[in-house]
Amino acid sequence: MSFKHSVKVSVVSRPSAVYATSLRFGYPLEGKAEPGDVLLAHIWLRSRSDKEGKLDVIIENKDTYTKCLTGAATAGSEWTEFYFPCIFEANNVSVHIRFGHDIQDIEFGGFTLTNYGSDVTFDDMPRSDSAPYLRE
Repeated sequence: MSFKHSVKVSVVSRPSAVYATSLRFGYPLEGKAEPGDVLLAHIWLRSRSDKEGKLDVIIENKDTYTKCLTGAATAGSEWTEFYFPCIFEANNVSVHIRFGHDIQDIEFGGFTLTNYGSDVTFDDMPRSDSAPYLRE
């Protein structure tokens, strides 16, 4: 693993919705990506309990909530690495990680979001085969 710090998240009661428990990064893509740019989200996850841990990496439109990425990650007690590529769409500048699937105790680290512009294609990007993502 190539990260020094991690974030521990304990969801102690069942959230009303998956998006009700999340970490929002604001609008880090505003002015830093153009429609059609290829982005790659990368994250490590592990559960800190005897049940699997889950999170979603989301990139969405700040006004309509339409998503260009919904990357779902599920992991057991061992650190597991996930890659989620997507193609940037206009105004999809809101980035967040959702934890509200259920009561859980998880840890994540190494979260990065890289804009490769038009230097690569979507199909060139690594992806976690076990994790759903959107390609629109």
